[in-house]
Amino acid sequence: PYPARSTVQVARLPRDVRVEIEVIADLS
Repeated sequence: PYPARSTVQVARLPRDVRVEIEVIADLS
């Protein structure tokens, strides 16, 4: 099993990436 911290980070990653993409799209 994965450590809890890694699991949380993996679960968070897609959301952070989506936010980053939206911010970049707004800036351009």
